[in-house]
Amino acid sequence: MAIKPRRIKPNTTVDYLGSWTVLNETGADIEKNKLVAISGVNSNGAFMIVELLGAGADSRVKFVTGQKIPKGSSGVVRAAAILSNVNTAAGAVGDAVNAAASGGWQIGGGSEQVGQILKADATTGSVLLFPQGVS
Repeated sequence: MAIKPRRIKPNTTVDYLGSWTVLNETGADIEKNKLVAISGVNSNGAFMIVELLGAGADSRVKFVTGQKIPKGSSGVVRAAAILSNVNTAAGAVGDAVNAAASGGWQIGGGSEQVGQILKADATTGSVLLFPQGVS
């Protein structure tokens, strides 16, 4: 039986085509929705190794963690993520979201844009993190 076109809906939550399995060899867990950069590959070249992105400009390939990645384990990173119910009151829709220390993000400050504000609100704000797609 074929899938009818009217049954195909756009993906609005998780983009599995933009996901990769990576290794965390930092010695500490990396939490979900953190900004990470590729630091190399493992010994057999099968997995990319990631580390938390810092606040400064960084020319490496960057992703957003799609899940908590325990130290010494593999996990999923994504090219982009929408974070909801975050405090974005310091900015307006369309304002830049920049990299912060320890894989975090901030509104204003910082030298590397990694996303933008989608909804400005102190409790129900949302941001798009897309570290490879903004400049």
